[in-house]
Amino acid sequence: IQDIPPEVTLQVRGRSVNVPVEVSRNVKAADPHVGPGQSLLAFPSTSSGRVAPSKGTFTCTFQSPISGEMYALTCAHVVPFEFPPNQNTVKRFIPESERSKYQFKINEDTTAKLVYYQLDQELDLAVLQLEGGTHSNSIQGIGDITSFREIVPIDAVLRTRVTIVNQENKNLTGFVVKVGASQKIGYPNGNLTLRKLMLIQGMRPNRTFGAITKKGDSGAIIVDD
Repeated sequence: IQDIPPEVTLQVRGRSVNVPVEVSRNVKAADPHVGPGQSLLAFPSTSSGRVAPSKGTFTCTFQSPISGEMYALTCAHVVPFEFPPNQNTVKRFIPESERSKYQFKINEDTTAKLVYYQLDQELDLAVLQLEGGTHSNSIQGIGDITSFREIVPIDAVLRTRVTIVNQENKNLTGFVVKVGASQKIGYPNGNLTLRKLMLIQGMRPNRTFGAITKKGDSGAIIVDD
């Protein structure tokens, strides 16, 4: 809480607007691990980048077999730095000497540095180098993540059942209904048409099928059986 500024600066129609930040102190603190199901509320710890907070969640963490460093995957648009989406290619590997410019707090115990980002028609991805804190790739009721695979068109034909681990560490069940879809997405700095998307429908609380994720679930891992 001490790291949260009293106000944030937002860009509204080309003008800078200061917005007060309200903090609720009556919320039970979550297990501050980094991994699937853990909310990412990111604030820059340097003067570079934009000040507005970003919210998302983590796909997974992994450890480099060479350096032993810990890393996490999430979406590029949820880290608190500005790189406008591009219809062609916006991607960059950040040299170690520059990573202090792209540093921010994830929680009280963990600091992240942006290592790589890509935000284009093919991918919305950020790789974060982690310092401090605890890490876990275990999913409640499922177990540890063991491997990754590519989604293929047959998954839509078979209506492959999947689980999405959202920002509240809840497992949402859905079914793959389309592979290779395109959708225009509105980002803070412009619109981008993403391709090769997977569409998932799930059962809503009112017993109808449709979207089951919400704002803040960006980066959530999707697993199958």
